[in-house]
Amino acid sequence: PRPEEEEVDREFEMWKTHNGKTYNSTEEEAKRKEIWLATRARVMEHNKRAENGSVSFTMGMNSFSDMVRWYHLFIVK
Repeated sequence: PRPEEEEVDREFEMWKTHNGKTYNSTEEEAKRKEIWLATRARVMEHNKRAENGSVSFTMGMNSFSDMVRWYHLFIVK
């Protein structure tokens, strides 16, 4: 893996540990990581806009960052 991929892998592992995340299979973990990566990209892009004043708040990663949005609508209220 490239150094930046290794850094992202470490970040994902730290996020899992911090949030007590475990998965039932390597397939599930791969899917959750894919969702987490998309969420991370969205958060980073939003925060760039916050830095230049385009938006008034920043976003962060949390324990729901490996879940798809529709799941939030039905489970997290």
